[in-house]
Amino acid sequence: MVKSLDIFLQEINEGDWAVISSATDYPENWVIPDHSHEKHQLLYAIEGVMVVYSALNQWTVPPNRGIWMPSGQVHSLRCVGTLKMRSVFVRPDRFPNMPSEPKTVSISPLLSELIKASVSLKPPYAEDSRDARIMHLILDELAILPALPLSLPQPADPRVNRICQALQQDPGDASTVADWSERLGLDQKTIQRLFRKETGMTFGQWRQQARLLLALERIAVGRRSSTWPWNWATKAPAPLPACSENSLARRRAISSARQRSVVSGLARAGEAALNPAYAVFLKERGDLI
Repeated sequence: MVKSLDIFLQEINEGDWAVISSATDYPENWVIPDHSHEKHQLLYAIEGVMVVYSALNQWTVPPNRGIWMPSGQVHSLRCVGTLKMRSVFVRPDRFPNMPSEPKTVSISPLLSELIKASVSLKPPYAEDSRDARIMHLILDELAILPALPLSLPQPADPRVNRICQALQQDPGDASTVADWSERLGLDQKTIQRLFRKETGMTFGQWRQQARLLLALERIAVGRRSSTWPWNWATKAPAPLPACSENSLARRRAISSARQRSVVSGLARAGEAALNPAYAVFLKERGDLI
C-alpha cells in the first residue's frame, strides 16, 4: 500500500538525518500531485517510466535513469506503467555542494547497486561502519551525476503554450509554423522568436523532442514500434504496404533491414550528437547497444 503523501512528506521534512534512502512501488498510472520537500531528492526508476512536471518544465525518466530534484522545488509525477521507485534524500545544509537545478541523470551501475543496498539501512549510521560507507559513497556519486537531455521546457506565454499543448495531445500533428501563424493570427517570425525565448528551442526542435519523449513512454509500456508511427519520432520511412501472408517473412526482413539502414545512416550523419535524446530513444528501442 502506498503511504499517504502528507505522512511521507512529514517524515522526510522532520527527519533529523543527513541522508536516507527509501523504496516505493506505484501502480500503473499513479499520479503524485504538486508538492515539495525540505530535502534534496534523487528519484530513481529501477522499473517503469516516470514523467515529472514543474511549472516550466517536464522530464521523462526511463528505467535505470533518475531525476535530481532540489529542495523546495514544486513538482508532480505521473507513472507510466507500474513504477518501482528508489529515492535518496539529502539535507541541503549538511551537503551544500549538491546540484541546485532539477535534471534528468544517468545512474551508474555502482550507484544503482548502492541505492538498492541502502534502502534497508536506517540512520544513525555507526561511524566507519558498512552502512556509513555505503551512504558516503552514494553522496560521492550524487555530486557528479551526468545530466541527460530528457527534458521538455514548457512555455509560460499562453500563445506558445497553446501550440505545445496541442502537439503533446496529438504528436502526429504535422501543422507547420505557417499553419499556426494563421490560426493564432501571429507572424511566423514571432512564433519562432517566442519558442526560442520560452523554451530555448525552435518550433521543429521542440516538436521532435516532445515526440521522442512520448516514444520513450510507449516503449516502456511495451507498445511495439509497428503499432505507433515511429517515423514521426525518427523521420524513418513509412511502413511498407500490407503483403500476403506468404510474403510476410520477406516483408519483415526488408522492413528490418530498412530500419537498420536508417539508424546507421542517422548515426553516421551525427543525428545522435545533434540531439542526444535521440540516442537515448534508439537505445531504449533496441537499435543501439
